[in-house]
Amino acid sequence: MQTQEQIMQWLNAGLQALNQQNPVEATQHMNMVLAVIPNEPNALFLLGSAKRMQGQFDEALSLMQRAVGKHSNPAQIHNSIGSVYKDMGELAKSEKSYESALKLQPGYAEAYFNLGLVKHQEGALKTAEENLLQAIKLQPQNPTFHNAIGIIHQDQGNDESAETSFKHALMLDNNYFKALHNLGALLRGQFRYEDALVFLKRAMTLAPRVVEPRYIVANIYYEQGDFDKADEEYRKVIALQPDYLDAHESLNKLYWEHGKTDLYGKSFNIGIKANPTAPELCEGHLRALTNAGRIDEGVALGEAYASNFPKHAGVHQQLGRIMASAGNVAAATDCFTTAIENAPNDNSIRISATQHLIRIEEYQQALTHLEAAEKQAPNDQEMWAYRGLCWRMMGDERHEWLNGFEKFVSPAIIETPKGYANLDAFLAELKETLRGYHTAKHAPIDQTLRGGSQTYGKLFDHKEPIFGLLQNALKQAANDYIQGLPDDNTQPLCKRKTGSFEFSASWSVWLREGGFHINHVHPLGWISSAFYVEVPEPSEEARAKNEGWIKFGESPLLLGGKDKAERFVEPKAGLLALFPSYMWHGTVAYHDNADRITTPFDIIPV
Repeated sequence: MQTQEQIMQWLNAGLQALNQQNPVEATQHMNMVLAVIPNEPNALFLLGSAKRMQGQFDEALSLMQRAVGKHSNPAQIHNSIGSVYKDMGELAKSEKSYESALKLQPGYAEAYFNLGLVKHQEGALKTAEENLLQAIKLQPQNPTFHNAIGIIHQDQGNDESAETSFKHALMLDNNYFKALHNLGALLRGQFRYEDALVFLKRAMTLAPRVVEPRYIVANIYYEQGDFDKADEEYRKVIALQPDYLDAHESLNKLYWEHGKTDLYGKSFNIGIKANPTAPELCEGHLRALTNAGRIDEGVALGEAYASNFPKHAGVHQQLGRIMASAGNVAAATDCFTTAIENAPNDNSIRISATQHLIRIEEYQQALTHLEAAEKQAPNDQEMWAYRGLCWRMMGDERHEWLNGFEKFVSPAIIETPKGYANLDAFLAELKETLRGYHTAKHAPIDQTLRGGSQTYGKLFDHKEPIFGLLQNALKQAANDYIQGLPDDNTQPLCKRKTGSFEFSASWSVWLREGGFHINHVHPLGWISSAFYVEVPEPSEEARAKNEGWIKFGESPLLLGGKDKAERFVEPKAGLLALFPSYMWHGTVAYHDNADRITTPFDIIPV
C-alpha cells in the first residue's frame, strides 16, 4: 500500500512536469496516483491539464469535470474548464465557466483575465477592457495583464494607452517577450522605426528562433528603403520557418519591385522542399506565378500540388486561375468546382470562379455564385462589381441602377488649405514631400499599377503636417459627396450612409512615362478616389486620345462589346474624383515624357 507521502511525491512530480511543458511525463505520474486512488481530485485535474496540453480536449473536460466537485479549489477547476472550451472555440461555454469560477471566488484575478480574453475574441472590446482592468486591480504587478490590456487598447484605436500598457508590462518584467514584440509592432505602425527596432531586437535576442519580431524588423528595413537588410532578414525568417508564407510573399514582392526577377519565386521552391506538407505555401507559390504571368510553370507545378492536396480549396482555386489563363476551360471549371465544394463560404473562390464563368459567357451561373457571396458579405465590393458586369453583358437595366456613371462619379477641385496663398503653392509642397516616400523602382506585383511606384502602408498615418492639411481638405469634399447621395435603402452605395466615415486606406502613386492603372475595384472600400497632385500638361495629340485620363466602367476582363468605358475624366492638379469602390476604373496609358503623382484613398462608413 502506497503512503500519503508517495502520493504527494507523484503529484508534485507531475506538476513539475507540466510546468516544464512535458505532458507525457505528467500523465505517467498522475496515472500512478489514480491507480491507487481512482478519484483523487488533484490527479484528475492535473491529468486533465496534461490532456489539454496535448490537444485531447474531450478527455481533458471529462477529467476536470470529475474533479470539480471534489477539489479543494473548485474555482480553479472551473477556470481551467473555461480555457479548454476556449481552445475548442466554444466561447459561450468558456465564458460561462469563467463566470462560475468568479461566483465561487470573486477575487480571482486569472478568471477575470481569461474572461477578458474571451470577450476580446468575441469583439466585445469594452467588456474585455473592464474585465482586464479588474484583473489588474487585483494583481497590479502581473505583466501579462498589462500586456493584454495593451492589445485591447490598440484594437480600440487608442495607441497612446496601448504604448503605456506595454511599457508598464516591461517595467514589471524587462525581458517579457510578448510585450517587447507588441510594443515594437505598435511603434512600427506609427512609423517610429528606430524606437521599434530597439524593442524588436531585444525580443530577437531573447528568442532568436521566434520569427515574428524578425519579420517585423525586415518590414521596417523594407519601408526605410534598406532593401539589402530587408532581403537578409526575410531570408533568415524563411530559414527558421520555411512555411512562413508572409515572409515568402514580402521577399518576392521586394525582388519584383527592384528588378530581381531572376530570384522571384525561388524562395517558395526552397520552402516547399523543406516543408512539403504545407498546402498554404503551395497556394502562395501558384498565386505568385500567376501574378508574374508564368503560366506554363504554374500549370506544371499546380497539377502536382493539387494531386498532393486534393481537398485544399486554396490550391485548387489558384490552379483554376492558372488553367483559365492557359485557356483550359474544362480544367479551370473542375478546379473551381473542387475548391467551392471544399470551402463553400470562401468568397474569394466564388469571385475567381465568377471571373472564369463571365469569360465563357455563363452569366447566370456566375450570378448564382455572386448571390451566395452576398449572403456571406453583403458589402463585398468585388461581388457588386461582377454582378454589375453580368447585368451589363446580359442587357439588364440593374447595371445602370448600380453604377450610374453620371450620378455617382464626382470630379471637383478641392479647396485651398489654410496657410497657403493658392492651391498651386500647396500642391508644390505636397509633391516634394510625397517624392520622399517613393522608394521602390517598380510597381508592386500584387497591385493594379503599371509603370510607376506606390508608397507603403497608410499614407495619412504619417505625422507630416501637410498630410493632415490634405486629409482635412479631402474629408470636406468627401462629406459633400456623401451628403449629395440619394436616399435609397436598397442601392449598395447609398444604403450605407451613416452620417460619419473614416479613411480606411491612403497611399501615393507616382506614374512615369507609359504608366497606367489596369481596370480594378477596391474590395474593402465604400467610396474610392483619385486625387491629382502633379499632372503634366498634355500634348494636343495626347488629349485627343484621352491619354492619362481616368476611365470608368470597363472591367479587367476586357470582354469587348458592352464591356467598355462609359465615362472619362481628365486629370488636373488639385482635382479629386470620387466614386463607388465597386465601380470599375483604370487609366488610359500616357506617353508624354513627364511624371504624375496622385494620392488615392478609400473611406468606409462608421
